[in-house]
Amino acid sequence: MLAKLALVGYDRVAAVADGRVGVEGVEFEVSLLAPSEIFFRMLAEDAFDISEMSLSSTLIHKLRGRDWTVLPVFPFRSLFHTGFLVRDEINEPADLRGGRIGLVEYQVTAALWGRGVLADEFDVDPRDVTWYVERSGALSHSGAGGFLPPEGVRVEPIPDDSSLAALLVAGELDAVLPSPMPGIANRFNRTDERTLLASPGIKRLFPDPLAEARRYYAKHGFLHINHLVVVKNALVG
Repeated sequence: MLAKLALVGYDRVAAVADGRVGVEGVEFEVSLLAPSEIFFRMLAEDAFDISEMSLSSTLIHKLRGRDWTVLPVFPFRSLFHTGFLVRDEINEPADLRGGRIGLVEYQVTAALWGRGVLADEFDVDPRDVTWYVERSGALSHSGAGGFLPPEGVRVEPIPDDSSLAALLVAGELDAVLPSPMPGIANRFNRTDERTLLASPGIKRLFPDPLAEARRYYAKHGFLHINHLVVVKNALVG
């Protein structure tokens, strides 16, 4: 049986991608793509038989009856709140109450975890923030899946000719959570963490991300799941 398999090109999936590890009776047609590309194509058209997939999008679409079987395989995990970049005048998470925070997209998993940690650990309620998103409707996971923000949450698109990086540097945003995978070229994201962090007046919300990650892990005992694997039910059957 031939199965279309979409993965991000990590070292940890290399043995599957190059054929050293396989599944008896299955021949994989492997596509190594940016995660945003994989997720968009799965949400819009079920383009692959087996796919790495966003946790948040999977939860949304399984609740809506999407014809997927979810495998407890997690190619990418991290502590995403440690990735917030802020202007110099922001000194602690509490300073973001009532502020303006930029996300690549509201529904993506990194943003979900980031908002959750701000709320649960630092009392920054999502309804007390105005959220600005970079991806346009035509290229957004929200657009592909019909996502709407929760009641009481303000989500605004930024101009098509701007970026989260430009707005943060200009002082029009207080904080930004860029894509957690800088350096992977794709057609969806306009902001690269590495370039933004080198800009004057920009710093990390957590000056020592590893120390904050250790604190969080010691308290809660787990890493945030970002991606898992979904299989079309027709293939499973």
